[in-house]
Formats: sequence, structure tokens, C-alpha cells
Amino acid sequence: MPSRILHLAVTALLMDALPFRDPLRLRAGSVLPDAELLSGDPPVKIAHFPKLLSGGKRKTFDLTRFRARYAGRLLDDDLVLGYYLHLCGDVIHRQMFYNETGWYPVDREAVRALHRDYALLNPIIIPRYGLRAEEVIPPPDKQEDIARDPLFSETAFDIPGFFHAMARDFDPPAALPRDEDFTVFTPSLAEEWIRRTASALIPEVLSLRQTGTSTLDEDAMSWERKR
Repeated sequence: MPSRILHLAVTALLMDALPFRDPLRLRAGSVLPDAELLSGDPPVKIAHFPKLLSGGKRKTFDLTRFRARYAGRLLDDDLVLGYYLHLCGDVIHRQMFYNETGWYPVDREAVRALHRDYALLNPIIIPRYGLRAEEVIPPPDKQEDIARDPLFSETAFDIPGFFHAMARDFDPPAALPRDEDFTVFTPSLAEEWIRRTASALIPEVLSLRQTGTSTLDEDAMSWERKR
């Protein structure tokens, strides 16, 4: 999955291109699916609306089910829209990496390497996309309000802990990373994912607003299930 900072970079591009009612709720929704408290080995991401295809051999995230469940709020509450766009971005990420590059992190060391890359990317992506901690991290009263939303009622989330950790993403680094410091998710791949995702999500939002229909086919973008 992309890091929260990468999701916020996409959201910044969406906000440059389109009007939204509540940027704070949009940004919060765009990262909070990853605030789910996971259990199991491998952990099951209920909050990402998993969907199995081909007798369990393939997987995707059920964008259609999400739209149907929250049809009454999707275009009226930017928290819900941001959450949906996070799921869309994660599907695009897996299409890009699992299906196109063939890279699939099946062991813990690969996952750790990916997270190291994300930490290294933060001081590059944050200034490039004008991300500011005070604009993307809701104050405590807003966090409490968000945590009471029905979006977060079906599984356990640690919303305060998540935003506390996200604040550390904005800590200045001791030194800027070098290209050779990255293992998998290099700055060029990060830029490709950000631009590609924004290019897909801008017409998705426009289509939902104008016709109520989606431009994305999550089944066609499914990936082989390896764990």
C-alpha cells in the first residue's frame, strides 16, 4: 500500500484540480483506512473492503460495494469521499506494482524495506506537494468527531494513535536520502504513482459528480493473491 504521505500528495493534486467542501475531512478520509488495527497472520484489512475473485485466487478492493453502502454520503461528505479515493489509490498501486512490475511483498523483510522507503520519501514528498502538518492533522476535537463516524464502526481503528504517528512523518531528517538508499519504492516510482493515481481519480470524481457512475473497474484491476 502507499504511505499516508503519498496518499496526501495525491489529495493535494486533486484539491488543485477540483473544488471540495471540507479539505480537512477530505485529507483525513484519504489516509484513515490505514488506521485500522489489524489482526491475523497475514492480517486481514476489513477496512479496505477486500473482495476475492476466481475462487479466491485473485483479490481486489470492492469499490462498488463501498459506493453502494455510502451512496447517500459519498458526494456530500468529503470524509467519505476521501476514504473511497484511498481505496481507489490502493487498487491502482497494486495494479502498478503487482501486475506490471511483478513486485509483491510476501515476507516481512520485504514489507520492512517498503516502509523504510516510505520514511525516506517523506522529506522529499512533503515539501514538493506543499504538505503541512497543521493542515493535514485534525485537532483533537475534530479527531474525536471523526472517530464517531459510522465509517469507523465495523472494525477497530486507532485514530488518535494514527495521527500522532503521522505527525512524526513531518520531523526534519538528519540528512536527505540518496538514490542508493532506496530498496523498492524509489522517488521516481513514487512520482509515477502519485501522478498516475491523480490522473485516474480526477475523472473518477468528476464522473461521480456528473453522472453518478464510476470510471474504475476494480475487478479488471485485480491481482493474484499470494498470501
